[in-house]
Amino acid sequence: RPLRVLGCEDNLIARKLLAALLKQKGYEFHAAVDGQQGVDAFELHRPDVTVMDIGMPVLDGIQASSQIRRIEAERGWPRHRIVRPLSRSSSSSLSCPLLTIPSCSFARRSP
Repeated sequence: RPLRVLGCEDNLIARKLLAALLKQKGYEFHAAVDGQQGVDAFELHRPDVTVMDIGMPVLDGIQASSQIRRIEAERGWPRHRIVRPLSRSSSSSLSCPLLTIPSCSFARRSP
């Protein structure tokens, strides 16, 4: 089966670009426009990877990631990878609560 990717991003252009790039690679892509939709989509689709924006409405990416980790633990599901893209202007020395959520990674966005 193709790799399942969940993209949680409130920016329409970024979400469409991510979808196009991943679908072009043959991945199964599901999108969410806010953190709560991301949690709901995670439960429904059980992605292999989640690309999680931090600044989203309803639940931010940190809250959504925490809820996803809680769901995984409660249901005995294996932990999947949560990736938080960093913008070009992001600091190289991050002080972010997401870093305290195990199995989360960061990927620098291209300029």
